Amino acid sequence: MAPDWKAEAIRQWDENPCGSMPGHAFGSPEFFRDVEVERYENYAPWLKSAVGFAAFGDKSVLEIGFGLGTDYVQFARAGARCFGVDLTPTHVFTARARLRQEGLPVRLVRGDAERLAFRSGTVDAVYSFGVLHHTPGTGVAIDEAHRVLRPGGEAIVALYHRDSAIFWWSCVLNLGVLRGGFWRDGYRKTLARVEYRAQENAIPLVKVYSRRAARRLFHLFASADVSVHHFGFTHAGRLGLLLGRVAGPMQGAFARWIGWYVMIRARK
Repeated sequence: MAPDWKAEAIRQWDENPCGSMPGHAFGSPEFFRDVEVERYENYAPWLKSAVGFAAFGDKSVLEIGFGLGTDYVQFARAGARCFGVDLTPTHVFTARARLRQEGLPVRLVRGDAERLAFRSGTVDAVYSFGVLHHTPGTGVAIDEAHRVLRPGGEAIVALYHRDSAIFWWSCVLNLGVLRGGFWRDGYRKTLARVEYRAQENAIPLVKVYSRRAARRLFHLFASADVSVHHFGFTHAGRLGLLLGRVAGPMQGAFARWIGWYVMIRARK
């Protein structure tokens, strides 16, 4: 019998909230400061320019899978009227506390991306980063995003990229083949190990998409632009480190080719 993938996702991120950092007390202002620094200065320094949070200052924005609220508060600080849905109770509780600390409106609910409790045609933008590849009905969730958008509204969605260095080197070659994960644990459990600090008793669903497959998910939209982001030479192991010594200036080009996220910006 197939796992209950949504229960597995809750187990994974209740135990290890997405983006958590060691050090300061969980949920303290210092903790959130460190989470934000890690996200935008270390993990994904490209993200702010790729999304353009400040451009949504006069918009209503729904984030699907807000985690600790790190991207959500970027929209809110810019003046957007923000709403959020997340499946994981710890995320909802913690992000609400963060918004209260900053004096920002709290419009966060626990909910399912495949069944959004929002009226049709009511928001200007839907945003979801690194979330919808964990739900069984990814296409259903994207159709739901389309439903709640106003005509002309925009969806910004980042999914794991199949044609990436992380997938082929870290997941397939290293975890699956060299460490025997495919034979010992099977494909799904092996792929789940890519999640940061994945727990032994949690097997979150992990799916990857080519550019073409990602674009097809947005078939209801009038247009969909696809780009690829997020590459470091460490993604290709020791070979990548050697390559980085001679091709360091080309890291941006590699990111656009074999980066870990395929980002879709679609118009209704």
